[in-house]
Amino acid sequence: MSDDFEKNLRDHLHHEAEQIREFPRRLRGRIRESIAPRARAHMAPQLALAGALVLVAFAVLAVRSPQVILNDVRSTVTHIFTTPSPSPTPQPFICSDRSGGPTGLPGQLTGIRVAHHAEAPGFDRMVFDFSGGIPSYDLTRQESPTFVKDASGQSVTLDGSAGIKLIFRDADVQAVADDQKPSLPAVREIAQLGNFERVLSYGIGLSSSQCVRVLELSSPSRLVVDVITSAAASASPAPTPLPTVPSSSSLHRPGRRLTYRLTRCHDRRRRSS
Repeated sequence: MSDDFEKNLRDHLHHEAEQIREFPRRLRGRIRESIAPRARAHMAPQLALAGALVLVAFAVLAVRSPQVILNDVRSTVTHIFTTPSPSPTPQPFICSDRSGGPTGLPGQLTGIRVAHHAEAPGFDRMVFDFSGGIPSYDLTRQESPTFVKDASGQSVTLDGSAGIKLIFRDADVQAVADDQKPSLPAVREIAQLGNFERVLSYGIGLSSSQCVRVLELSSPSRLVVDVITSAAASASPAPTPLPTVPSSSSLHRPGRRLTYRLTRCHDRRRRSS
């Protein structure tokens, strides 16, 4: 093909293109159909190339510093799949009754665990395990280990000299022993007092009347009752200080002044007479 023929062909095509103001619809549709598959076909190699570059970069980093890569991956996975549970705020031991739990939330008691903790200040811990959440409860302290059973009205005396009555509402029990005798320094015996119309009650025999601490924990649901064993935090109130007694010298001072005045008056009368 000569240069003159090519030049004349280009001029002719250019002239024809200037005469056509708009492409026919069928031609435009064919152009779009031919362009779209090619664009998608061109994207696939680009994505494959980008993925290959990423894998190469990761491989180079792993070869140069494998420990760093492993630590980063481990920390990332741990952060994603592990949700740290906040530790409960330590509560003080109080010498009073306690109530809590949401009203109307059903719960099922699945276990009672008892253990002694020797670390300061020293306490006996009772853990009541629940499935479905901690129900509404009332904890009442009493100065006697004698309790009244629900429904029957019979009295029962547990081991110890004081007690705690614990009542759960909207609750039932599953596979839990009715009576336990851990014989710990504070907690001597735990006995079920009643399970009637979803009201579950327990009596706890204590060696002496002591202050308690109640914790509500979740995941799993647990009601923790700690009974302190140290003598420094006894439930008995502190003795009232006696009033200050004046010294013997201050007691005799008013009498001495009075005697001195009476003596002077008597001397004045004798002189005047």
